[in-house]
Amino acid sequence: MRMLTTCVMSALTVAVAGCAGKGAGEGVTSQDCSAQVRRDGVVYTSYSYTDRHATEFGTADEADCHDLGPNAEGSVFSEDARQVTVWSFHGFAPTRVLGVRFDKESFAVFVAESVPRGDIDAIVRELGRSPR
Repeated sequence: MRMLTTCVMSALTVAVAGCAGKGAGEGVTSQDCSAQVRRDGVVYTSYSYTDRHATEFGTADEADCHDLGPNAEGSVFSEDARQVTVWSFHGFAPTRVLGVRFDKESFAVFVAESVPRGDIDAIVRELGRSPR
């Protein structure tokens, strides 16, 4: 049984390595895209959703997703970025967290890149409690 497992794992390794080699897809890479917005030079990344009440705050640039191709960059802001309405949440500084309408009753929660990871977790947890 151990010999069979070793043979199967070796075959899978060779198959995967063969697929990753040069050929028709040469030079094609992929990159993860995070939903991001930019307001006043500050980049915010989406971490969760909330149905908490929010107040319309203004507009922000929305990042494009360049996730495939030889120059895959992930989330990027173009010169003519689409504008989205952003919202603020009572008790949270808009320099740290903004919302973008997800549907009629909820928002995607975007947190500024400058916010430490522990604070991001606390913000997401608190907004997840969602008192209306």
